[in-house]
Amino acid sequence: MAKTLIKVDKQTDLAASQYAEGVTAAIAAVQADVDGNESDSDSAISAEASARAAADTAETEARTAAIAALQADVDGNEADADTAIAAVASDLSDYETSNDAALAVETARMDAVLLAADADKDSFAEIVTLINSVDTENDDAFAGYVTSNNAAVAALQADVDQNESDADTAIAAVASDLSDYETSNDAALAAEISRAQAAEATLTSNLSTEVSDRETAVSAEATLRSGSIAAVSSSLLSVSASIASDFAAADAATTAVLNNYITSNDAALNAEIAATNADIAAAEQGRDAIQADVDANQAAIEAALAAEIASTDSDFAAALAARDAIQSDVDQNEADADAAIAAVASDLSDYETSNDAALAVETARMDAVLLAADADKDSFAEIVTLINSVDTENDNAFAGYVTSNNAAVAALQADVDGNEADADAAIAAVASDLSDYETSNDAALAAEIAATDADFAAALAARDAIQSDVDQNEADADAAIAAEAATARAAESANAAAIVAEQERAEAAEGVLTTNVANLLANSGEEIADSIKEVVDGHNAAMTILKTVYASKKPQTLQPDGEATTFLFDKSLMAGSPVIYFNGVALEEGIDFSFITDEESGAATGFTWTRSEGEGEDGDIEAPALGERLMVYGIKFNLADIATLVAPEG
Repeated sequence: MAKTLIKVDKQTDLAASQYAEGVTAAIAAVQADVDGNESDSDSAISAEASARAAADTAETEARTAAIAALQADVDGNEADADTAIAAVASDLSDYETSNDAALAVETARMDAVLLAADADKDSFAEIVTLINSVDTENDDAFAGYVTSNNAAVAALQADVDQNESDADTAIAAVASDLSDYETSNDAALAAEISRAQAAEATLTSNLSTEVSDRETAVSAEATLRSGSIAAVSSSLLSVSASIASDFAAADAATTAVLNNYITSNDAALNAEIAATNADIAAAEQGRDAIQADVDANQAAIEAALAAEIASTDSDFAAALAARDAIQSDVDQNEADADAAIAAVASDLSDYETSNDAALAVETARMDAVLLAADADKDSFAEIVTLINSVDTENDNAFAGYVTSNNAAVAALQADVDGNEADADAAIAAVASDLSDYETSNDAALAAEIAATDADFAAALAARDAIQSDVDQNEADADAAIAAEAATARAAESANAAAIVAEQERAEAAEGVLTTNVANLLANSGEEIADSIKEVVDGHNAAMTILKTVYASKKPQTLQPDGEATTFLFDKSLMAGSPVIYFNGVALEEGIDFSFITDEESGAATGFTWTRSEGEGEDGDIEAPALGERLMVYGIKFNLADIATLVAPEG
């Protein structure tokens, strides 16, 4: 094996120069990195300063806006307080006005009664007329009250009836909606569960089928490849020994050359190390300078940050002072509001005092009227007694009506309250049932969806794992097939070349031998016939042996297409000599195929595929698939015509 020669010319100087250039470049790169860091730091400081300034501006604007908003709120509160005080004052003024008017009316009515009492009533007719004139207003008021009250009660009853009807309709609608929702939701849930179960079953079945099919295919492929792989392994082992020997020799030669190079390069390497150490020391000095620069930058940043913090603290102090001023303004507003409310209360108290005095005056006047009942029967007391005796029926009727009406209104109100309570309770119960059902149903649906998702995720993970395993098996099989095919093609090429050379040599030797024997027979006498016969017999025996062992790979045009089961050879072969390979594996006659033979010549012209899927004679024939490969080895049929010599008798 040829040795490798490594020639070194000034290798050390070249390496030193290149290394020095690398160190210089590295230092330049470090300096560039430092410059970049300084630039980035300056940019960051500038950006931070800008951000701080922007933040200060934004904070000032926000604080100003907040103070303005707070002041506006305070002003609004003052305006609301003023409005409320004005409204109270207005209400008090209106009350005083209306109360004064009512008091004046009652005073006038009392004056009229008292003035009527001074008239002389000579006859019963005058008394009746007086009674009617005095009691007309009460009668009219009573009639109006009865009419309006009846209308109000009827309207209230109609409203109650309508409310009950609306409540019943609403409850029925809610119940119907709830029933429909439960029905549709139950159906949807059942459909989802059924779909999920069906999908799971289908996925499980498909996964099981896929696993079974993959395992079967892998097993068959492994069985099919085992023969070829074993043959290839044997061949590789024999080649590996030769390669190992060649590599050992090459390694020894290379080691010697490298040792020589290492010895000559050590001195230069030591010098380069010394130079490198000096460069590193210089680089460390540069690094220290850079660190000092970085420290200075950091100190400047910290100083700027401290100044910014001080400025921010000052701004907050100003904001607190402004807030205290606003709080003082708010306190003053509250004090002013309290004073105004106290003034209104004082005015109200004064009015109540004066009103009580006026009422006391009127009460005294009424007491004087009542005291007059002890006077002469011809006085106003007699008239009042007569009026009371005549008007007793109306008064009793009115009192009874008021009592019964109050009872009816109370009962009606109780009925309304009961209906409202019942409706509220029914609606609350329906809402509670609906909420509970929705909660439980949502939980069940979420659990079912989660379980389905988990099952699908597990199934997909299992499928992916199986697919990955199958893909790896296919890749391994493809690699083994490719290696086997390459080895087979190389062996076939070498074998074919050897066979061609051997055939040419044998044919030439046969021609020479045939000529020599013919010449020998033509020029020989009977005395050497026996020895010639022995030579001829030996020749014929050699030809017989040649015909049985002289096999080679033959071209095979017809290849599998997924349907064909009959395959004819490109050329006829000697009977019994063909060997058929399917994807590199030899087939067995009688199980995998049967020969097609020419009846006249006895030559093998092709074969019929007989491999079946099932066991025994009942299995169906499975045609080889498109892309499968057939190879044929055999002896040409024309070798059967190689001449045999006729030995002389004797």
